[in-house]
Amino acid sequence: MSGKVHSAAGGDSFVVESGGQMLIESGGRLVAEAGSLVEIMPRWKTFPLTTHAISPLEAGVLVKTTNSNPVSITVPPGIALAAPVTVHQLGAGQVTFVEGSGVNIRTPETLKIAKQGAAVTLSATDIADEYVLAGYLERTA
Repeated sequence: MSGKVHSAAGGDSFVVESGGQMLIESGGRLVAEAGSLVEIMPRWKTFPLTTHAISPLEAGVLVKTTNSNPVSITVPPGIALAAPVTVHQLGAGQVTFVEGSGVNIRTPETLKIAKQGAAVTLSATDIADEYVLAGYLERTA
């Protein structure tokens, strides 16, 4: 390790200096001593295209769509999201969620975000390939 993140105290801990950052991957743990300040930065990514497939790496991420054309977001089978994914439609292109083969998305409304500026959250259930989509969705007719 080098730079702004380095080991300390005989290798039992790490020091993250100002401006440094450390990535803790899935399954990792962060333990802080009493009085420590731990700032968790939000994870987000901007998505400018018209088609996208949700990935397990997007668990806990805020996805912002920016296209002016309709956007399709596919939920493929077998991704097992560890945390919800929030999708915020910033562009004029209406976002529609598409169920991959064998995937079931439960919602009381449609699989479409209602309008520009609205957001929804996709969460996994305890059943394989079943999700709940909640938020500002277009109403059923």
